[in-house]
Amino acid sequence: MALEKTVLNEKIVSDLLSGNYGLSPISVNKLKLGTANCFQVYDGNQYYFLKEFQSSFSGNAVVREAKLLEYLSAAGIPTTRFYKTLNNEFVIDYQNHIICLEEYIKGETYDYDDLPLELLPRVGKMLGRLHQVLKDYPLPIDMSDKWRCMGRSDCNGLFKLQSAEFYRREMASVCRR
Repeated sequence: MALEKTVLNEKIVSDLLSGNYGLSPISVNKLKLGTANCFQVYDGNQYYFLKEFQSSFSGNAVVREAKLLEYLSAAGIPTTRFYKTLNNEFVIDYQNHIICLEEYIKGETYDYDDLPLELLPRVGKMLGRLHQVLKDYPLPIDMSDKWRCMGRSDCNGLFKLQSAEFYRREMASVCRR
């Protein structure tokens, strides 16, 4: 469920997509998923996923996500694709809300606690691949100094304060086993 009321409606979405992406949507449907306001958009040829982030999100954070997904995709990890605007930007700022347009991926979504058990081995394998691919990815400055257990009772002191570099190398080593 979205955390903030949307600042968009069908006409505004159509105008934003026309002016910024050169698209002419024929349908715009609000989706009931995620904490952002999400829309499925169809232009007669293709479906798109439009996301309106909460006002607390910065454009830089969303651009960082888009670049991370490009990196993962180049390494063979299946991801969605962010579309760039006609001005070669990943995001639009509309009334202090960051908006992006992504490839629409048809499929099922699951809440944190309802993932079917038969999917767990595939999820675990993909998580291992992600750790392996990301071991050399440059972390943003706000994540690069220390990692900690974050008060989880199951850590038993295993993850004392360590550098991000140690964490990346350790996870890559575990994934290779």
